Amino acid sequence: MSTKPIIYFVRPKNIISFDDTYWSMASDGISLIVMAGRMGEFNLQCRRDTKIIKSKLKEYNLCARACHGLLGERFDLNCPEKDFFDEMLESHQKMLVNAADLGCRTYTVHSGARNAKYGNDFLWGQVRKSLDVLVPAAGKNGIVIGLENANPGHFGDNVAELVGIVEEYSHSHLKLCFDSGHAHRSATVGEVFDIMAPHLVTCHLHDNDKSEDQHRIPGFGTIDWLELVAKIKSCQSLLHIETEAFNLEGWPHRKLFEHYQQLLK
Repeated sequence: MSTKPIIYFVRPKNIISFDDTYWSMASDGISLIVMAGRMGEFNLQCRRDTKIIKSKLKEYNLCARACHGLLGERFDLNCPEKDFFDEMLESHQKMLVNAADLGCRTYTVHSGARNAKYGNDFLWGQVRKSLDVLVPAAGKNGIVIGLENANPGHFGDNVAELVGIVEEYSHSHLKLCFDSGHAHRSATVGEVFDIMAPHLVTCHLHDNDKSEDQHRIPGFGTIDWLELVAKIKSCQSLLHIETEAFNLEGWPHRKLFEHYQQLLK
C-alpha cells in the first residue's frame, strides 16, 4: 500500500445527519477523514459547531486531516464583486482556523469561476489579493492551502498558471491539489500530474469518461490508473491522498475505502 495516508471524503450534500454518517464511517474501520464547510447540521465556519464536531470526532476515534474549502461564486478567490470580497475572505479565514483546530493539515480551494465580464489579469489579481491574506493566515494556523486544478472552462484550468502563482509566492503554506478527474478532462492525466508534482501537497482521486466531471470510483472511467498511481507513489511532495468518488450506490464505506487501498498498493 502507498506510504501516503488515504483520507476519506463524503460528499457534503449526501450528509443528512452528521452522527449517522461519521459513526458509520468509524464502524467501517475508517479513521482519517476530510472535512467540508457543511456537514449535515453543522457549519465549519461556526466556532460553536466546530467544538461540537471536535468532541464527536474524538468520541468516534476519527481524525480530521484534510478540508475541502468553501465552494460557490461567493467564495471564489477571484471574486470580482467588491461587496462580497471581504465577506469571502472572512469566511475562508474562519474555515482555516476551525479546520486547523480539528487537525486538518491541508485546505483545498478553487481559484474561482471564469467570469466573461473580467479579464484574466484582473481575476488573477483578485486571487493574489485573496492569497495575500489567506496564506499568512494558513501559516499562522499550521495548515497548507492547496490550489486545485479546475475543470476545463473554469478559472484555474491552466495548470501552468497555477504553478506560476505558487512559485511566485514561494511559501511553504501555499501548494497545489491535483484533481484526477479534472486533469483527465482537460489533457493527459500523467502530463498534468508531472507539471504539478513539484508543488503538490494533496490530491483528489476519482474517475470519468471525459464527457463530464462524473466523480466515478477509480476504474469505472477511462483514466490509466497504473500510470497515475506510479506517479503518485513516487511524488515526494504529497502529504496525503483524498478519495473523491461520488457514485456510491452499493458501495458501503468499507468497500470503497478498501478499493482505494488496493488501487494504491
